[in-house]
Amino acid sequence: MRELKNYRDLDLMSHEAAQCIREYMIEVLRSKESFSLILSGGSMLQPLYRTLFYIDSLPWEKIHFFITDERCLPNENLDSNFKNAVKNLLKRSNIPLQNIHWINTEITPLETAAREYEKTLFHYLESSGDSFDLLLLSMGPDGHVASLFTGFTALMEKRKLVVLTEKSLLDPRVQRITMTLKALNKSNKVIFFVSDENCSSLLDEIMDRRVEDKFSYPAEMVHGTHNSQTWYILRS
Repeated sequence: MRELKNYRDLDLMSHEAAQCIREYMIEVLRSKESFSLILSGGSMLQPLYRTLFYIDSLPWEKIHFFITDERCLPNENLDSNFKNAVKNLLKRSNIPLQNIHWINTEITPLETAAREYEKTLFHYLESSGDSFDLLLLSMGPDGHVASLFTGFTALMEKRKLVVLTEKSLLDPRVQRITMTLKALNKSNKVIFFVSDENCSSLLDEIMDRRVEDKFSYPAEMVHGTHNSQTWYILRS
């Protein structure tokens, strides 16, 4: 199942998506002690994060944060997902540091950094019924999500939860550490937050297919535990 929500205004889209996420968090926390939220990098999601992270009526101390992928750069690099997303989280004083689970790309060798993050995911999944609560994704103009690109071996990984990729074809052209489809699809709810500015025809192609159809792009392969997606789309 694929649910589509089309907008012309980014602020409105961010606000309504944040409110839907808030309601979902509250619903889940009625029946369990913690909530897991997987964040993605990229500029498109930043307005949503700014709106979401400043909702005061959420029990932020009960929310555990994860990241889909990270560029293999120093944590303070401007192109680092850590720099762009975690810094916003840390502005909230009521989020315990131990609730922020990040990829430390300053661990060497990088294969060890990937294994350490995979251990973090395994540890959390063991105590959470083998699933995450919510995955937030954007999509690249080529249909990639996280650091899973068409034609790259990381996309075909079936066993591991986290892998070190080849050097990216996109800037910055460095290796990346990414959650695999196996890990991403352990999410109970999947939300895409995208703009059609650079990928209008690709979006139309994806939306014309059913979730059950044969997939062509990585974004179509992330459907979570309930084989469903919700798309917030900013239309130009």
